[in-house]
Parts: sequence; C-alpha cells; structure tokens
Amino acid sequence: MGILKTNHTADKNQAMKYTTLCALFCLLLTACATTADGGMAEPTVEASTKELAADDAFTSTEPIADANGFPVTIRHDQGAITLEAPAERIVVMTEEFIELAVALEVPLVGVGAGRNQPTGDTFTQLPYLDRPILGEPVYLNARQPNMEAILALQPDLILRNGSPQGFDDEFHDSFAQVAPTLTYAAADVGGWKEALRGFAVAINRSEQAEAVIRDYDARVAELRAEMEPVVEQAPNVALLVSSIDQLVIANEQFALGGLMQTLGFTLSVPDSVEMLPMGYSQISPEILGDITADTIVVMRNLDGKEHTGDAILASLDIPVLIAEIRPGMGYAGPFAEIIYLEEFAEAFRAAYLPDSAGSE
Repeated sequence: MGILKTNHTADKNQAMKYTTLCALFCLLLTACATTADGGMAEPTVEASTKELAADDAFTSTEPIADANGFPVTIRHDQGAITLEAPAERIVVMTEEFIELAVALEVPLVGVGAGRNQPTGDTFTQLPYLDRPILGEPVYLNARQPNMEAILALQPDLILRNGSPQGFDDEFHDSFAQVAPTLTYAAADVGGWKEALRGFAVAINRSEQAEAVIRDYDARVAELRAEMEPVVEQAPNVALLVSSIDQLVIANEQFALGGLMQTLGFTLSVPDSVEMLPMGYSQISPEILGDITADTIVVMRNLDGKEHTGDAILASLDIPVLIAEIRPGMGYAGPFAEIIYLEEFAEAFRAAYLPDSAGSE
C-alpha cells in the first residue's frame, strides 16, 4: 500500500500534523467528553433502561439474550440495558463505533465524530473507507456533545466510547437519560468486538456481527502466518508515536501495540519507563538509547518537519520502520485494524523478506 516504509536513518521528512501527543491521545482515546458546565440543557426524557446495581458486579460484557428474542438484556462497561424491541433510531458517538454500523449496514440518525467534521449538517463518510455511513446521520461533536441535539433525534439507542479502562465513566449517565446507552472502551484491545456483539444484539443482527468477526479473524490469521518468518528473525518490537516536540512509547495495552502482538511480536519497553494504565508513556529522546528491540516502529503524521528524537533514532543500529498516522482514523475497529495490520506486515516484509515484499 506504500503507507509504511523501512527507514534505517529515521527520515527527517516524516512528521505528524498534530502539534502535541497529548492532543493526539485525547483525540484518539477519549473521543467523547461532556463537561458539567458546558451549557447543555438537562434532558427530561426518561430512558427505558435498566442499569445493574453497583453490587451486581460482572466480569464479562458478553450480551445475554432471552431465548425468544426480545426483550433482551445487554451487558456493557457501565452495567446493562434492557430493550423491549430492536433499536431503530441509533446514535453512535465515536469513529471507532461508526465502523461497526458500517460493517453491519445499519442506518444511523446521528454520528458523534471527534476527528472528522463534515462540510454540511450530515456526516456520511469516514475518509479512509470506501463504504458510506447509511442514513445521512446528523453530525454531532463527540468531544462536546449537545444533549439537546441528541434528544431532538429521538434515539432509541446510543452507542458510545467510554474511558480506556472501561469503568467509572462519569459521562455515561448523561447519555443514559436520553436513551438506552451502551458504553464500551474502543481503545481497549479487542474492545470493538465486545461493542459489535452488544450492538448487534440491540438491533437483532448477531449473525451479521459474527460474520464480520470471522472475516476479521481470518485475515488476521493470514497476516500472522505471513509474519512468522519475520517474528523468528526479529521477535521484539519497540512501538513509538512521535510528534515535533513529544515522543511516546507504547506496549501491548495500547491498541496498536495490541495489534503488533496480534502479528506475533513482543513489545519491548526499557525497564526505566513507567507505563500508564492505557499502555503508553511519554519519554525523553535519551531513553531511545536504552531500547534493546530488534525493530523500532515509529508512528507519525507526514508533514516534512523534524521530530524530537530523530537524530538519536538515526544513530541507533536498529532498523526503523515509519508508520503513517492517517488523519481522521482511529486505532480500533474491523476496518482500521486490518488497514494497520496490512501496512505493518508490508513494512516488515520490506525490511526482512525483501523477495516477498508487496506480494499477497
């Protein structure tokens, strides 16, 4: 695909358009935020949702359906909802979960996007997909959601992204007052599968959801098999995300680190680095000298500017692969993950299996 390329000298013409990684991670990991003083009117509609009591703890978000269909109870990261009939007026509040609606071919009435903004009032296309969002949904700002606008759409289901940890999300209740709300952590490794299954139960399309997951798993198995000779040569990978003035290292708890692990690689982090629960940590460029991985993968947007750490990366005797962070594209979902996995595989083939690079 030409998006990833090998680079043993950390080409200084590669850069991301975001000015700070703090903004990047806020954008990608917490795409949905509501402030208490954001001027939103208090919703007055009571949702037909039943939440689990605080002491009814559970460890699985696997959907639970009555043998006869509806009513159906669906567990999620904030408890459970009960629906009397399949949802028809659906609002989705993050790009990762827009992918789920596209995969299931479900029309939406509203879309909360945090990284993309349409030119008009509706949002009908994710820029990296060749499949449209059905239903010409109204655009909603996912980072500053207007509850009055969501209420006006009269949704009977809201699917939204929670915190990376998945629990204690203070914003869930605001949405749950408008309509039954499913909250899942999109950035958690495998989180989109849980969300897809729960969403599919709510709209009575579980068979389609399982087909989407089977197709995804089959392609992942193919790519993992292709990477076996590379993993045998170079099993340890250090995954970095860079900007002009910041550098972050990630492990398998971060979505793209989880994808690297899916391909069979082991994520390498220097012992001196204290990782955050979300699976990444900001580091100083000097830490790069402590990396002992076989390969370094650097994710960055491409705007021709020099990034922090470039000079040190160029001095290391470790192969460096440059991965593009695409504008408007998240790190999780049945489409985004396959795009990244295929591009990772292409880059590793070019670096370690040049005779097979570009082949299928």
